[in-house]
Amino acid sequence: MQLNDQQQALIDILMRQNDYITAHKLSEVTNTSTKTIYRNVRSINDSSESGDVIEAVRGRGYRLNYDRYIYERNTSVDNTLDYSPIERRNRILLELLFNAPFDLNVDRLYEHYYVSETVIENDISLMNKLALSFGLVLKHRYRRLSITGPEPNIRQAIRNTINKGDLMDKESIDDFIDDFHELSSFDERFLIAQLEYLERSLKLTIPYPYNINIFSHLYILMSRFREGKVVDDPEQNRLTADQKALTERNPKFAEVAREIIGKIGRYLNTTLPAIEDFYLLQYMVSMRYDRELPSTNHEDRLVDQLVVFYVDGFDFNGRAVDRTALVADLRNHIKPMVNRLKNGISVANHLLKEIGSEYPDELAQVKQLSSEAQTKFALPAAISADESGFITLYFAKYLEQAKPAKRILIMCASGVGTSQLIRVKVQKAFPDLDVVAVVSKDGYLKHAADYGHVDLIITTVNVTPADNTSVVMVSAMFTKADRDQVANWIERRDS
Repeated sequence: MQLNDQQQALIDILMRQNDYITAHKLSEVTNTSTKTIYRNVRSINDSSESGDVIEAVRGRGYRLNYDRYIYERNTSVDNTLDYSPIERRNRILLELLFNAPFDLNVDRLYEHYYVSETVIENDISLMNKLALSFGLVLKHRYRRLSITGPEPNIRQAIRNTINKGDLMDKESIDDFIDDFHELSSFDERFLIAQLEYLERSLKLTIPYPYNINIFSHLYILMSRFREGKVVDDPEQNRLTADQKALTERNPKFAEVAREIIGKIGRYLNTTLPAIEDFYLLQYMVSMRYDRELPSTNHEDRLVDQLVVFYVDGFDFNGRAVDRTALVADLRNHIKPMVNRLKNGISVANHLLKEIGSEYPDELAQVKQLSSEAQTKFALPAAISADESGFITLYFAKYLEQAKPAKRILIMCASGVGTSQLIRVKVQKAFPDLDVVAVVSKDGYLKHAADYGHVDLIITTVNVTPADNTSVVMVSAMFTKADRDQVANWIERRDS
């Protein structure tokens, strides 16, 4: 199921709703006409093979069938006709990069895309600009294309192009493997074995998305050397002073990297240059692990400064979050992030759209802080939207934990006896609710201004609140049906 931006925005809005929403309301939220809403709903449902993704009920509106949406999203079949121009260029550029410095026929590259010569020429012009941004050159002669340049630049361009497309937008290594049909089952098992060896050797676990990052790095390495695409350059294969220093600071990591590169060389029946040990080491020090790893004082100072900058600059909207725990949690992400920025390594965040939909204000804050941090701390590269998305999740976690307790007022005719019994039952059934007072109806009406901060009135008598405070009518025994009413109110309030 391929959705355009307008259709995806409609899905995102429906995803946040717990009930039906009318076409009129949707048109107001999306700033489109109701006719556009009808057309987009029809188009989305027509593209679904499992039934209507958006369900409609006359008089109530529309609601997302989330199970069908997830099924359709996860089982969509790739079709080159459905690729956007950017996706098409990224896939062709990726093929050229994997084959660099050898050339490929233009007609073969474009045979499945069915585009005009004008489009092809425009693609080549734009791909040339992308190649130049990585210090590479795109050559076009006699209907053949090739990319030339230093091997490190080619690898970085491959990584970035993969990240720009949907190839790194995966939740597991199996999903990543599915997109690379040329990867044999032998290669797959061999590469997974190297990841397992890395984890065993260092006695740690590599979480998502870093496991996919390192798998893709090893896959790229194998692809380049197996097909003889790497040009031997003694100058490029010589470690610089900074590279030697990083190797010396991480002796155990460097040893494991050498072991893995040695195994890959033997698997390919070749000898890989020592610089490949360092490239793998860069990835190893740029990933988050499930425990703290040693680092230098200089690295620690920068990490601490960044963490404090994010936490002090974030607006918690008056909520009392556990800052000590947040700082410790955030530090474990920021530390390898700094290494990623230094080493030109990026991570893909397949949750970024969902994070933006669920926590738009928090993500906007973090993106702004990330932009300011690059200048303030003279960071070697910009902090990407993907990285900002991951950072946002830490703030969201502690904000969710710090949600203020809902304030409840319990009321009956007299304010004693029955209401006190209800108070005990409410506190037993809903320990997270804050019962601020138990009052009579007359007492409330005389002093309504004193209870303006209340979120809900649970009452056995009819009452019209002065400030539109929510009211739930219950019986004196506060039965299961009464508890269900309160639970439904809490669910609606939280949503």
